[in-house]
Amino acid sequence: MKLFFPSKSFVIHVRLTEDAAENRWSSTFRNKLKAITISQFIERMLPVPSLMIYDPYNFGKRENSARHYFNEGKFNVGIIGRVTSTKGSFRLPGIIEELQRQDKLDQFQFHFFGDICDDFSKSGLVNLLSSTGAVSFHGYVSDSFSIYNNLQTVLHLSENEPLGRIFLEALNEEIPFIGLNGGGIGEMASMLGMSDSVVDMAGNDINVQIANRLLFVKTNFDKIQSQISEFKELGRSVFDPMSYARKLDSCF
Repeated sequence: MKLFFPSKSFVIHVRLTEDAAENRWSSTFRNKLKAITISQFIERMLPVPSLMIYDPYNFGKRENSARHYFNEGKFNVGIIGRVTSTKGSFRLPGIIEELQRQDKLDQFQFHFFGDICDDFSKSGLVNLLSSTGAVSFHGYVSDSFSIYNNLQTVLHLSENEPLGRIFLEALNEEIPFIGLNGGGIGEMASMLGMSDSVVDMAGNDINVQIANRLLFVKTNFDKIQSQISEFKELGRSVFDPMSYARKLDSCF
């Protein structure tokens, strides 16, 4: 666009980690560009001036319908999104190994919801995980309610989410969330006072930490779930769509 309108200034909305890379930004036009980012994580990566505005999220009231878990008698953990190593799915074998070591794996059932990408299927990890009997692959499911209403915890293994909408979805559905403290997810967890929900990537073995966090959430499930509504109210104010619109308006 700058080639066709060289005298104009442009505002670019940067939503993806790869779009913040240095090589995506021509030094010739940087003084004519302003960026809007969706997290401080992305903002820190950008080589041009930017304004950070968190994406809006319309928190609703959860329906008072009874939850029906996928595997009654087990603790059902959902991993939602594309099944690929870039999303951290490669970590699950190590988490399962740690649960086996502690003789606790039979208490859990892991559920993948998302298309299996080539890198993951070709790695042999699908067969490896399926052979444990503790992992189910459901493919892409369009009805999010049928997912969240059947889970006890959402597990997200990506280290570099630009924001991490999955975190907000779990919060909206009032389901405990476990993730890593990198990228936008770690940023949101800290801002909402939910740092206990994320595992320290700079600490000891990450897979062991996640396994221990899963065991903690399972043991304290009722208490943890009862506290989520308070965090949800804070999220409602931080990610308010009207506030987002006002901030976005001020850029033009």
